[in-house]
Amino acid sequence: MAREKIRIKLRGYDHELVDSSVRKIVESAKETRAKIAGPIPLPTERRVYTVLRSPHIDKRSMEHFERRIHTRLLDIKETTSETINALMDIELPTGIDIEIERSGNVLTLEMPDGSKVIVNSQAPMRQLWVAARSGGFHYAL
Repeated sequence: MAREKIRIKLRGYDHELVDSSVRKIVESAKETRAKIAGPIPLPTERRVYTVLRSPHIDKRSMEHFERRIHTRLLDIKETTSETINALMDIELPTGIDIEIERSGNVLTLEMPDGSKVIVNSQAPMRQLWVAARSGGFHYAL
């Protein structure tokens, strides 16, 4: 698995929670001697909402609300099964959205109830194979 790369994208409303989650991931990956690139702070998404205070009187009086989404990107290179097990054991706080991409062909997802789903990408045939306890499925890309 020397050429494996895992890309992790963390998103959240509170930048302190996002940074502490990144620190937990980096510490657990460094313990398994994996190489880490990042964390890279991506641009903060900012959305402003304007609401009228009263719909009938004084329409010039408005309130503004803002929502910010902070994003960090992290690449873990030269992963081993030890690294993946350490990443699965991390407890992240609520309010953190995490996206994980893996550059290998096979990805195994283990659910809390003990069931497993295996996803295998077949690039030459342009297919995606999914295997679960309920059966196997093939999807054309």
